Amino acid sequence: MFTEDLSLLRGPPGRDGRDGRDGRDCDTDELEKLVAIMFNESRKSGDTSSVGGTTTGRSPLGSYDTDDLLQSFNESIGFALLRKMQTTLAKLEGIEEELDSHQSTSLKDDDDADDSQPITTVIGGSTYVRWGRTTCGNNSQLLYEGFVIGSNHAHEGGASNYQCLPLKPEYSTYSGIGSWVYGAEYETGSSMFPNAMHDHNVPCARCFAPTRSATLMIPAKRTCPPSWTKEYEGYLMAGYYTQNRAYAFECMDAEPEAIAGRSGNENGALFYFQKASCSSTGHCPPYIESAELTCVVCTK
Repeated sequence: MFTEDLSLLRGPPGRDGRDGRDGRDCDTDELEKLVAIMFNESRKSGDTSSVGGTTTGRSPLGSYDTDDLLQSFNESIGFALLRKMQTTLAKLEGIEEELDSHQSTSLKDDDDADDSQPITTVIGGSTYVRWGRTTCGNNSQLLYEGFVIGSNHAHEGGASNYQCLPLKPEYSTYSGIGSWVYGAEYETGSSMFPNAMHDHNVPCARCFAPTRSATLMIPAKRTCPPSWTKEYEGYLMAGYYTQNRAYAFECMDAEPEAIAGRSGNENGALFYFQKASCSSTGHCPPYIESAELTCVVCTK
């Protein structure tokens, strides 16, 4: 209170170390002015005895000496501080009760959660097919092992992409009406693979990279961009240019496997090495007309 006249209390540092704000260094005239202000404020609030003055018109100092006035003033300030501390303490107690209530609710929720089944959440991750192999690499997880199928190379209808079918299918109802898919074979001739794979059926593996969220197949490269993980490298393969069937480009593993017992020339879906035509691309060199294109599969 009396914020407009607090300058009356300022002075050199007081004896109690409170920066001179206890009024002990004020002279008598200043104290009389201060008590007069207190008296007027008390009279406005209806309490004419709180400072020691009366309504008789006498000087507010009355018969009080300086020490008595200082004691009365300090007591009134102390009372105001006490009320403020009580209010603050009440607020703190309310906050403490609210925190206790919140903690009890959280503990109850935790107890309820313990009775439920654990929830497994997968965040991110990426999948890819490793053509020609039955395993995955570079810390990727095998989702399933399978074999490659596609539409017949001599048919004009059907689909244009290869598929990796799992070894154990799950059927629903069926009627026998529909198109056909065929097993896929390597059509590599003398082959550049470590083992002779010509006419052998092609296996595959569908893989999951749990810590990497993107998959990229780069044709004509054997290395991945910086910060990408190399899953495998191989050769770019698809159908033959004179046949009816147009197949999607896929990256066949450089060290492929074969499905045991399936080495006959059945000519279903076929895989051929792919080469760049220098006369149409116009990028030779560095491309080479007769060289089989490489490829790499990367994740990040």
